[in-house]
Amino acid sequence: MPTELDRAFDFVVRTTADRLTARGFKRRGSIVRTIRENMSGLLQFQRSTKSTRDRIVFTVNVAVICGDLLPSRVPLRTAGSMDPHVGDRLGHLSTGKSNHWWELDASTDVQRLGSEIADAAESSALPYIEQYMTADALIAAWEAGRHLGATESQRQDRLARLKAKRDEKQA
Repeated sequence: MPTELDRAFDFVVRTTADRLTARGFKRRGSIVRTIRENMSGLLQFQRSTKSTRDRIVFTVNVAVICGDLLPSRVPLRTAGSMDPHVGDRLGHLSTGKSNHWWELDASTDVQRLGSEIADAAESSALPYIEQYMTADALIAAWEAGRHLGATESQRQDRLARLKAKRDEKQA
């Protein structure tokens, strides 16, 4: 049975999902996602292992996933922030500082926290996601040497595979 804190966490996720619905996003559990042209952009609310009965510690992962780069066993509609081709954290995107984990407990103003995260999602996560929601945008970024959350070898591998896939489609 969900606790009061679980319901408060759900409210925070729902507030962001409701705000992004007009932009084509849909919520499924802790993930708020949009899918178009074989690409998925998502925000995934991740609870920390440091969470307790009295306190939920969480972050929000922001990711773009390219269907052409996923293993065949991972459907685009269920791929999450563990499968990203572009990834960052909302706290980093919205502040420019290191990663941020939010805390939720009995004293938290849940309305304020929900609005804060939804505002950050609109102003920081959406532009980040939109910037990379096409295969051509990923190719251009990786050709320019941008890693987008990947290692150098991942960047090179993904670039080569995506270009090969694009060439295969054009042939």
